[in-house]
Amino acid sequence: MNLSTLTLPKIAGVEISKGLSLIAPIGGIVVSLIVLAFIVWPKYTEIKGLKSANFELETRAGSLESKLDVLSSLDASVLEKQVAASGALLPSDKDVFILIRQIENAAASTGIVLSKVEVVPGSINAAGGAGAVTEANTVPLSSSASKVQVRLSITSGYASLLSFISKMYSGARVINIEDITIGTSGESQVRTAFSIDAYWQALPIDLGSIEKPVLPLTASEVELLNKIGEEGVSSVPTVPEVPLGRNDLFAPL
Repeated sequence: MNLSTLTLPKIAGVEISKGLSLIAPIGGIVVSLIVLAFIVWPKYTEIKGLKSANFELETRAGSLESKLDVLSSLDASVLEKQVAASGALLPSDKDVFILIRQIENAAASTGIVLSKVEVVPGSINAAGGAGAVTEANTVPLSSSASKVQVRLSITSGYASLLSFISKMYSGARVINIEDITIGTSGESQVRTAFSIDAYWQALPIDLGSIEKPVLPLTASEVELLNKIGEEGVSSVPTVPEVPLGRNDLFAPL
């Protein structure tokens, strides 16, 4: 009798029963993986994104509170004076006639003779200019600053010429004098030709983001604005009043 052939059905039955007993755990694992992939993981990603968004909002709120503290600490009267001084330093308009009036006043006070005052036509409509640093104001301008260029021809003594240049640089507005040509014109007189670049910057049409931080002024900038506020703003030349004549032309003298 062959015993091995009699035990085969028992062994096969045991293997089948073991395989059937593993179906439930394997099915549970598969279901758990499906739930993890389609339900748990998306929710975890969403919660992680919400935490990141909340942290960003807290950071932005903190920066806005800091900006509010800075703005609240500013003195309104001092700020108005600084804005007026910065407007005199770099006006928001070309102000060609005011510039010419400033040149005429400086010429009259220094005793020079203006032979020619010519505004370069292209510079009136130009939207950009080269950067410059003035001797008096020492304020560097970016390439985005516009300029009006005036060409002058004058006759004067050498000392008067230096006084005129110093007078122009001592004004509030940022200017740059260049292309100076000097020649003799009789005894103790010189004929000089040069150009004056007067810079200006149009007001922005967009205030930018409200979250942009407020940068404090440096000590040199505060000193410059205070100096212009005390001297430059009040000394900006204005258009003189012109007599309009009599109100009634037929009235007796």
